[in-house]
Amino acid sequence: LDLENYIVPQKRRASTFLLRVRGDSMVDAGITEGDMVIVERGAEPRVGDIVIGILDGEFTLKRLKKDKGKHYLQAENPEYPDMYAMEELEIAGVVRGVIRKY
Repeated sequence: LDLENYIVPQKRRASTFLLRVRGDSMVDAGITEGDMVIVERGAEPRVGDIVIGILDGEFTLKRLKKDKGKHYLQAENPEYPDMYAMEELEIAGVVRGVIRKY
């Protein structure tokens, strides 16, 4: 099995990167501190996707949600509140997978 071909299709390799996870805000989605997430830059995000969001200039890993026509970011840990942009919410990429080393 060629992991690179399995995880990232050839046509998306130039727009895909790995990002190391810090924190525990996504534990209920199975993403823990130290994991590496595979992120596709430029992918069209859909509501429900786990994304790398840029919320008022700060990067964060959360689930993209929508309520009353407005997008926001939601943690997968009840200890964290929903995050709404004061000014702007951008999506830097969509998470396509998680790698964990034991």
